[in-house]
Amino acid sequence: MGKDPKIRCGGGSRMAINITKWIIILLLLAIGALVPSTALLAQSSPQDLALQFILSAMMNEQGGVYTQYQNLPASGEELIGGHSILLQNNSLLMLYAAFQSNRQLFDQQVKVLEECFLEKRTGMLHWRLDAQMQSLESSWGTYSNNPGDSLRVVESLLLGYDVWGDESYKELALKIGEGIRKYNIASDNTLRYYASWTSENEPAEYGDKVVLSQLNLRAMTGLAWLTRSWEDPLFVNLLVALSGATEHGLFYQCYFPKEKRHEKGDGSMIQMAQTAYHLAVYGHIIGDVAALEAAQNFLAFAKEEYDTRGKIFGRYDADTGTPLVDWENIPVYALIAQVALELEASTFAETLIAERILPHQQLHPQSRVNGACTTGFDDAYGVDTLQALLVLPKNGGYVTAVEEEAIRAVWYLGWEKESYLQPSVADDLRQIQSRLCPNYIGIFAITYQDNKTSSNPHRDPERTATDETLRYVISQIHRMGMGVILLTPLFPDDGTWEGELRPKDIAMWFDHWRETLLHYAELAEETQVDVLLLGSELVTLRDQTDEWDKTIDAVRSCYHGKLSYSVNYWFDRNEYGNVLKMTQWKQLDFIGVTGYFELTEKPDPSIEELEAAWTNDRNGQDIVADLEALCSTYEKPVVFWEIGYVSQDGTNTYPWDYPLPGDIDEQEQVDCWAAFLNVFSDIEWFRGYGIYAENVGLPTKPKMYSVLGKLAEGMLSQNCDE
Repeated sequence: MGKDPKIRCGGGSRMAINITKWIIILLLLAIGALVPSTALLAQSSPQDLALQFILSAMMNEQGGVYTQYQNLPASGEELIGGHSILLQNNSLLMLYAAFQSNRQLFDQQVKVLEECFLEKRTGMLHWRLDAQMQSLESSWGTYSNNPGDSLRVVESLLLGYDVWGDESYKELALKIGEGIRKYNIASDNTLRYYASWTSENEPAEYGDKVVLSQLNLRAMTGLAWLTRSWEDPLFVNLLVALSGATEHGLFYQCYFPKEKRHEKGDGSMIQMAQTAYHLAVYGHIIGDVAALEAAQNFLAFAKEEYDTRGKIFGRYDADTGTPLVDWENIPVYALIAQVALELEASTFAETLIAERILPHQQLHPQSRVNGACTTGFDDAYGVDTLQALLVLPKNGGYVTAVEEEAIRAVWYLGWEKESYLQPSVADDLRQIQSRLCPNYIGIFAITYQDNKTSSNPHRDPERTATDETLRYVISQIHRMGMGVILLTPLFPDDGTWEGELRPKDIAMWFDHWRETLLHYAELAEETQVDVLLLGSELVTLRDQTDEWDKTIDAVRSCYHGKLSYSVNYWFDRNEYGNVLKMTQWKQLDFIGVTGYFELTEKPDPSIEELEAAWTNDRNGQDIVADLEALCSTYEKPVVFWEIGYVSQDGTNTYPWDYPLPGDIDEQEQVDCWAAFLNVFSDIEWFRGYGIYAENVGLPTKPKMYSVLGKLAEGMLSQNCDE
């Protein structure tokens, strides 16, 4: 007899950096800002991962944040592209630290500000430094600022003063504010979009226009509360922002005071969203109805665009509301989410975060920009991640599937050890989500044994998906707001179907199977897998009730999600009787079935005939009644963990058989799906189904079970709104 296995319920930086930087990182580790190990990374929140990317991959030893990270071809050289240091990035990190009450990070950024960006005599902040953190002189021999970034620093300092009461923050904010007032505020009290000065700190010139997105009204309000010299600039620039709103809810990009006219510019949605955010914040602080209304109108436009088009583009014509480009932009979504949160439209904000930001957080363990919000594999812009950092969730970053919600899963199959690490995986999942709208994704961790009679089911280190691979794909799925179903199918090396196993030592076989399942139970608990399946189609072993009960008890001691098993379909009364006798259903959360029932004898039946077959199939069985009896007996809902049809003639007769002889017939595949949904969609005890199946890389093969790119996709996508 076999023995009970032990129940196990346990649970470099990309550029050269010196000791100073490691001290910074270690301090941040101490307060929970970084999570170093691979296993813990899988559990880290999106916010933690994004912050870790900025601190470890984008920051130099003095604390400056680089513009861009690129995978440059020169081996052994620094991989940071865009070697300049922008105040934009450091001010965003500073604002994040203030919002999160992270004083360690905040003080580090204040030090960077004072030692590198600040002209101490004037209070002016350089908008850009070189890689050595030196100020950059223009070809005219002058230096310049960006008042929008400088005001964000003021905003951060005043927030820091509110949080920690440190007078030095307020004094520094006033000093920088005075520099902006002296150099950027014109005689008409408008804020000009840049100011320049000489090496002797004498004013040189300022811009001829106002850029609306730079009008940080929260910072101006804070300065006006501290010094009356900012009262008039606040009032004048508020009017400039409000008068820049168009009838579509958008904003002109700039204002020319001399001509007293607005100009729409290139239609940057980033700048429009920043303008709306400043108005929303000011409206809340002061109770200004006009400011709130302008921000609400912008948000209404963004909602309408997203509801209608399913996306928000990077540029729009402010006068017509027409998109000017066909590309999207991560900061656009992050800024609109900030506007939505400020206006208490949290549902819309959460939708944008879940659907347009989290799916673009790079989670691939082999990516150099792991944790970044980016559309590239080894390339990322600092501003994309920093803007996203302000809205990324602190928790696991995914929407837990509602327990009462019907399961609509798609199986996404990786057949090799590192299939789920392929670069196409993130895009594959986005395609599946947008085109088939599942709320769960099913994944495989394939197990093996030598042959039909072996008693050693096991994970194969050369073929089974690695834990790192599974952590990656699970994280991707969760961050897209979908649940995960994990199955460990068993493939004997001699080609035996897992339903025909005849192990020589059944007790030993279950010992090994429990050991395998306990490993995945621990991984599932760690990664918050939603449903763990204990097996599939193990026909010859389903009557081992004591062994299954022992297995269920062992797994439940380590894993607290939903448990089920997927029993093979039945083709006669004897088979059904054996399924009905499986008392282990009482200990599981669902009665699981692979729904490949043989429907009719006809090669091309009508939908009506296919519907009728579910109550009188080709073997004379009433499948619906059988399933209902199972549900009634064990008081558990029924799920077809797998159901699918190949796109060939006769698939309804032998849906389990691939490859079938016969011609391509996408219409029969469509009809089978339609009949299934028509019969089961309104049955209360039927909890859902898993579409079998799409494969990594989404290859389109005419005769396979896949539905993407076929007629069946159109039919299944019609149910997306249900």
